[in-house]
Amino acid sequence: MSDPVTPRICLNMIVRNEAHIVREVLDAVARYITSWVIVDTGSEDGTQDVIRSHMAGLGIHGELHERPWRNFGHNRSEALTLAQGHGDYIWVMDADDTVVGTPDFSRLSADAYFMRIRESDNWTHWRAQLFRDGMRWRYVGVVHECAECEDPCVVDRLEGECYIESRGRGARGLDRLKTNERDRDLLLTEVERNPDDARSVALLAQTYFAVGDFVNARTWAARRAEMGGWDEEVYYSMCLVADCMWQLGEPWPHVEDVYLQAWEFRPTRAEPLYAIASRYRADQRYQLGHFFAQRAAAVPLPEGDMLLVAVDVYNWRALDEQAVCASGIGKHEESFTLCRRLLARSDIPDDDRTRIAANRDVVAPTMIDAAAPYPDTLADSLVAGPRDAEVTVSLIAGPDRATTEQTLNSFLRCCTDVSRVGRFLVLDAGLSAPDQAALLECYRFIEFSPCTRGDAPGAQLADLRGQIQGRFWLHLGQGWRFFAPERFISRLTAVLDAEPEVFQAGINFGDAQELTGACAAEDAVHRTADAGRYVVADVVAHGPAMFETGRLDQAGGIDATDHDPITELGRGAAAAGLHTATLDEVLCIAKLTSEESATARTDSDSWDLASSVGATATMAAASRALATELRFIDDPFAAPLVRAVGLDFVTRFVDGDIPNLDPQHTAQGMAVRTGFFDHFFSDATRGGIRQAVILASGLDTRAYRLPWPHGTVVYEVDMPEVIEFKTATLAGLGAQPKAALRIVAVDLRGDWPRALREAGFATDRPAAWIAEGLLVYLPPDTQDALFDHITALSAPGSRLATEFLPDPNVLLDQQSMELQERLRAAGFGLDFKELVFDGKRSNVVDYLAGHGWSVVSSRTVEQLLAEHGFTYPNDQSARPYADQRFVSAVLSA
Repeated sequence: MSDPVTPRICLNMIVRNEAHIVREVLDAVARYITSWVIVDTGSEDGTQDVIRSHMAGLGIHGELHERPWRNFGHNRSEALTLAQGHGDYIWVMDADDTVVGTPDFSRLSADAYFMRIRESDNWTHWRAQLFRDGMRWRYVGVVHECAECEDPCVVDRLEGECYIESRGRGARGLDRLKTNERDRDLLLTEVERNPDDARSVALLAQTYFAVGDFVNARTWAARRAEMGGWDEEVYYSMCLVADCMWQLGEPWPHVEDVYLQAWEFRPTRAEPLYAIASRYRADQRYQLGHFFAQRAAAVPLPEGDMLLVAVDVYNWRALDEQAVCASGIGKHEESFTLCRRLLARSDIPDDDRTRIAANRDVVAPTMIDAAAPYPDTLADSLVAGPRDAEVTVSLIAGPDRATTEQTLNSFLRCCTDVSRVGRFLVLDAGLSAPDQAALLECYRFIEFSPCTRGDAPGAQLADLRGQIQGRFWLHLGQGWRFFAPERFISRLTAVLDAEPEVFQAGINFGDAQELTGACAAEDAVHRTADAGRYVVADVVAHGPAMFETGRLDQAGGIDATDHDPITELGRGAAAAGLHTATLDEVLCIAKLTSEESATARTDSDSWDLASSVGATATMAAASRALATELRFIDDPFAAPLVRAVGLDFVTRFVDGDIPNLDPQHTAQGMAVRTGFFDHFFSDATRGGIRQAVILASGLDTRAYRLPWPHGTVVYEVDMPEVIEFKTATLAGLGAQPKAALRIVAVDLRGDWPRALREAGFATDRPAAWIAEGLLVYLPPDTQDALFDHITALSAPGSRLATEFLPDPNVLLDQQSMELQERLRAAGFGLDFKELVFDGKRSNVVDYLAGHGWSVVSSRTVEQLLAEHGFTYPNDQSARPYADQRFVSAVLSA
């Protein structure tokens, strides 16, 4: 059988003032065409000469005609007639189009072909673009014209991955508003001439929407829906009615009903379900958002539809909504899995990729906890392998057995192809004999190796290298915790197979040690079927990584005397022309993020929201969630934030699943505390203050939930890890600040005044400051310095609110310890006496009064509860806190 003969293709275009863009389309189609016929309808920018010169340079003969402009239908038909006789098929293109992919013209047989068109906003549709020569084709419509044939004809679709990208960068796209206004007027005239022209009615509705006239857009879209006919156009018009109602602010139940009618009319389309899910997510109604997003994501791409399909909704946006809403309702594993599924795609815009990576990390703590338990069945099934196994996994154990167990348990649970590991080699770096025996009892497949060359890092790695005979060596290091199910062995070996100049494949993108909310950008990524997404870099990985042992030796191997053997290895690799690769995500962490990481405070310690002082901020948010559930206050973000942190005790606390703790009294106490600071800000803004500073903001959401007056700027000051987590989580939930929010990511024990000023804080204008739940966790001198800085930064008339314990030692007395034991028994692992600083502190009321502040209010928590009709709990362990004081003050002139 002979190969098919590729038909002769004639390019056909109408152009006007396209000199700035036309060369791009000519280059895009040049390899496919044998001739061209282009009609210029009145260019004044030299388009005619540009086309003649460029096509001559490409060596393709053709004709340029000049004709007066009438309308799109007439001029496009005229151009098509002029192209007759110049090829077997006529290919119609616009000046701002380009071709993505490779169209297959080798087997053309139909009289016309529809080609896929992708708009810049990811909507796709199909349009007749390729016409057999000799057929009587003409275009109808004064704008957005479509082709009709006067002869019987066979029409097909040019399938495949290729599509035409309509970029909107031609002369019509230079001023899109004016273009749409002209189109509107043309279509109005056409509809008045022919009221039954369904296509013109549909286009008129779309054009009204494009110019922002949602009232008329709704009217004409409703009319098109009532006309019946082509079901795809009816469906789209029904959706447009709902879109207009949304834009016009009509009651949501009415809008939702119209979206559901559109979906009911054409249940093979997901756009209405997606729109409903987006609205519920934006309103923090995550249960309903999840319900509709999950159903939208289950609708497959309607391959047969021709008109305006939002491809990104089917490919990933519905899944994205589902992931966000799953996080909001505590389905963290589902959210994590969906985020990773999305990040593996190649069609996610980089801005969305960054957001999704941050969302993934929001729910990662749940996965970290899930990977911690001992995998007894799997551990029992593994056996020690030979010394020459192709893949050896190593780690360093000691002196703490628990850390080694965390690494082994999490790796075994997450490495889904662990069966490919032939040998587990553990270097003993100080384990006790009982601990080593206990590990061998639980993990019978591991093989211990002593440190024969000393305890230095170079000596340890050299000891391990000397015992590895296979090709691949995955070194897990010491103290790492894995949390993402992954084919680690298959992916890492595939990277090393695909990249002959890569000697090391790291697990974490950017060699991260903790959650970073980062993911590799698509343009930096390599990918293969087995390796997935990965990047190649020149910076050696210090974290868990796999070596190709032959290339490792080529890089100079490991010197037992090196204090920093990995860095030295990187230098040797660079000299040998070898590189490091990493996978595209962060899949394990070195830093603990659960209760067991709490340690005694120091003047320079740090924390996140799952450890140390940060966990108390999470506990406060949990109390706000409980108070919201009981309708004492309204903080719709508290519960989703707490669930995102993923601490088991605090999540159970929100769910009311902690015995021996009275949720009613806890909620009442937090309600009066929250109300005190909410009212403080309300009073301050009513007094004309337009700068608000929230010190140690933690999971505070006042910037997102209070009704701030126009022009108010809210500054949130806290540790970078805390700020980044909250901001990313709220962004993932679709929350929007109700004031101008400025983030100041800095430790309050550092130079935070400078950071605040650099963020735009105006020292010559009054400000409202709050320090809620903060003072007891500061060293005494830092507490004084905090108020000194506030005073120095504040203009007269500034206001300050805080709360404090006159005697912080009550946190360390017997009654407080009893409360602590109750919390510990329920699973809250923090020790409060380890969180506070010893030493005599200033009385806040006295200190402020002595530094220019007029104290206008000082009330105990017992008094605040009584003002709201609540009773302080009759509990001996709670009595010492009854004197906690809430203070507000104004800076004197």
